[in-house]
Parts: sequence; structure tokens; C-alpha cells
Amino acid sequence: MTSNSHIDAFRAHFPILETTLPNGKPLIYLDSAATSQLPFPVISAMTDHWMHRNANVHRGIYYLAEQANMAYHQARQTLARFFHVNGEEIVFTRGATEGLNLLASCWGPTLLHPGDEMLITIQEHHSNFLPWQRLCRQCGASLRILKFCSTRDSFHKELERHLHPKVKILALAHITHVLGEIRDIPFICQLAHAYGTQVVVDGAQTLLHGPVNLRSWDCDAFVTSAHKAFGPTGIGFLFAKSSLWENISPYHLGGGMVEQVTPEKSSFKRAPERFEAGTPNIVGAIGFAAAIDFIRTNGDDWVSKYEKYLSHHALDRLRQIHGLRLCPVPEHNTGIFSFTMDGIHPHDIATWLNEDGIAIRAGHHCAQPLMTALGVLSTARLSLAPYNTLEELDALEKSLCRLQRVFH
Repeated sequence: MTSNSHIDAFRAHFPILETTLPNGKPLIYLDSAATSQLPFPVISAMTDHWMHRNANVHRGIYYLAEQANMAYHQARQTLARFFHVNGEEIVFTRGATEGLNLLASCWGPTLLHPGDEMLITIQEHHSNFLPWQRLCRQCGASLRILKFCSTRDSFHKELERHLHPKVKILALAHITHVLGEIRDIPFICQLAHAYGTQVVVDGAQTLLHGPVNLRSWDCDAFVTSAHKAFGPTGIGFLFAKSSLWENISPYHLGGGMVEQVTPEKSSFKRAPERFEAGTPNIVGAIGFAAAIDFIRTNGDDWVSKYEKYLSHHALDRLRQIHGLRLCPVPEHNTGIFSFTMDGIHPHDIATWLNEDGIAIRAGHHCAQPLMTALGVLSTARLSLAPYNTLEELDALEKSLCRLQRVFH
């Protein structure tokens, strides 16, 4: 197991973890699936840009503008190298949600027609549900929802039962945000492509939990957000294969994405500029690239091993608490656990824990179809990151045990 000094050194990168709440309790942050915390290198990279290179990109020819333009371009290339794709295949967005909406609005209508089908799973975030639901309604296609399966093998069989040539799109998360299931995306892509089905991967939860080679995954499109991977909010990207970008019209229209505008007609640049109208989130892209550099620099084997150890410890602790009911824990799971407690509303659980300085999430987690399938209205959810400790999980267990005694 990783030494405490190694973990302490990693935690020291994150200044917010030194926070003390107004009631004197130290912060225990267990909500990284919603938003992870930022390390010093990311904060410094963004601050340095604001202090020394703050200018718009693409237009100016003066020194600051050229420096900003170079930093923005380098950020895209940093992401491309990390994900093993070409920079021209990456379009910056406000996050995974905007990437999915872009695909559903601009690309989906070129594929789906009356009588066609697309597939999603019951575990998807509303952001990977609502755009496709609207698309299918507009196109006269059918949206099929795959049920929850506790093992990979059973899920693959469920998927194959639904695949046929009329299924044009499969959209699913790599790591689900409520139950923490890790899916075998390369195998799923191979299975779907055999039927001519295009695969869209929601990678919002992916980056904290291991390297991603999109070229070997062979998915047709992939979206993610920086703020769940040590980066800032308001920035993400949409990757799509070059052939996909060539066949769709732009999502937004405005400055920076045109070749020529006349009163009669306009022509547009190629991707990625075609899909990045207006002033982009320049400092967000720089922060995203800094987060990727941080992950690459600190993503040794100890991180994945420690995270697995931490997840097993959390699961053992939760299972020992009387009256606590875990939602299904998939066969392949990362450190995301949802649960309820007999006679105690999830919001009351979160409120109680907050009094002990412990931050978790409570609600339906933008996954109401899954909540219905699980037979609950809401759950409490804890989600781990490599900066969490065994001592924090012990504090969580003690607080939940006191809560159980008070309510019963």
C-alpha cells in the first residue's frame, strides 16, 4: 500500500483541502464525481495567463495576442497528445453537456430517420439522455433504453440483443456517475461497429481514473469536462473522427469560424474552428491542459492502486453500517457509491455529514430514469479521488453510525 508520506505529498498540491469549516471541522471532500478540486499547477497556469498573456485569440497581431493564441493552440495539442488523436479532431466546448448537445443537434439528424433506432442505457446522466430523446422525437426514430446489468458479460449480452442494422447510434458513459460502473469501451465499439452503429462515449467521469487512448478505443465521438479531472469549470471538449466533422454543419454561428461572409451566403472554416464561434474560454483551455499535465506527471501506478484500495475500504465501511442500503455495486466499479439509510432522507444524510465537515452529494443525481429503476426517489452519493484518505473514510463511517443511532 502507498505510504502516508506519498499521499500527503499528493494532497499538498490541493490548497482547498486545508479548509476548515465555520464550525471548526476540517473539510473532508467526498464529491469529486460532481467537481474535483484544483491543484496548484492548474491554478498557477491560469493565474499566469491572466497576468501575462490576457488577450483574445485568432485576431490580434500584437505581442499579447500572439502569446495568447500560442497558449490556446498548445492547450489543444496537449489534449490531443494525451488522448492519442489529432488536434483538428478536438473541439473545445463548455463541457460534456454542450458536446452531447452539439452532436445531437448537428450530427444526429444526418444519421437518424423515421424507423431508425438509437440506444442509451438506464444509467445515463440526463445530459446523455435529453438531447437524444429530443432528437429521436424530431426525427421519428425510436429511443431504446438498455436495462442495468450487474456484470460486464450480462451487459454485453443485453447490448447485443438490441443491436441490428437499424440502430444508428449508441450513446453511453464510460464510467457511470451514480453507480461507478466502468465499461469496456473498446469491446463495445467493436460489437456496435459490426452492425454499423456509431458509438458516442460520455467521458465526464473518465479522466480521474486512468489513461485514455481514443484511437485504440475506436469510438466515433467522445465528450468530457475538465472540472471532474483537476481542471476548471466551463471547459471541456468534443472529440469526433475526422470523417464525422466533415459531414455536419456548425452548431453556433459567429466570429472566428467563417472563411467569407457576403449578403447572399457564407462559407465556414474546417473543424475545429468551424465549431468554436465567438471568443472561446481561453484560460479554461489553458487550465484544462495544465490539469492533463498534472495527471500525466502524477499518474503513476500508485494512483490507480491506491484508488482501488481506497474504494475497497469505503465499500467495506459502508457495508458494516446498520440500516445502510447500498445501491447495486457493479462488477467493475470505481470509487463512486450511492446508498440510502432506513428512515432517513438522503438530504438529511448530507446535511448531517456537512455538520461534521464531510461533503457528499444527495438527490437524484440527474438520473431520474435510473432512480425509478432502483425503486427510490433519491440517494446519497460519495465519490473518491486520489487525494482522499483512509482517515477521512473512517470519519465518514463514524458520522453515519452516529446518525443511525440518533434517528433510531
